[in-house]
Amino acid sequence: MVPAEYQGTPVRRRYDCTMRPGTEVLGQCGAADELCVKASATETACNGDSGTPATVDGAVVAVTSRGPIGDCGAEGFTVYTAVAPHLDWIQQTIGAN
Repeated sequence: MVPAEYQGTPVRRRYDCTMRPGTEVLGQCGAADELCVKASATETACNGDSGTPATVDGAVVAVTSRGPIGDCGAEGFTVYTAVAPHLDWIQQTIGAN
């Protein structure tokens, strides 16, 4: 279950994630399959969070890719990779195992 404070977290425009001062992430958010999310002013992705799911109505729609440059929990954005563009590969990989 998604904690109440994260329910309804907005996905940001790529501009917010890459062009505004003080919002650098590890690598630029710009690929078509990336989502830029800011859950709160002090909570972002940290080491070991990669692969953590983002869900909508119980379905995984994206997984954590990377967070802001600097300390864990620093103000900034978390970049997620959307699942849908990679669904064929995911299904083939699961089916092969």
